[in-house]
Amino acid sequence: MVGQRAMKPIDQELRELMDSRGWDQTKLGAEARTTPATVSRYLSGNRGRVAEPRVIDTLRKFESAFGLPEGYFLEEQLYNAEQEVRQLVRGGAIRLADLEALIAAARYEQKKSQ
Repeated sequence: MVGQRAMKPIDQELRELMDSRGWDQTKLGAEARTTPATVSRYLSGNRGRVAEPRVIDTLRKFESAFGLPEGYFLEEQLYNAEQEVRQLVRGGAIRLADLEALIAAARYEQKKSQ
């Protein structure tokens, strides 16, 4: 995706976006057409860390409320990437062995940098 992208977990990103606008949970809930309780669950990390269709719907409401592009939040980016990889594997365009090699290389590099 080209353009703005969050690189922090949803709870941190939401808090920063709210603070930058002076919004509280009630204001975000109203702007996103959801409840303050829902906003609270995302801010506390009790929801949103693992994306699934219902979470994606709420993230898109938040994106709309803040005037952000669809796919802005990290969790939605990960969800979309996972869905795309699944389709490519099922279609035979990517082999699982190639993914495993990529993961192993990334873990090796991560260990080296620690």
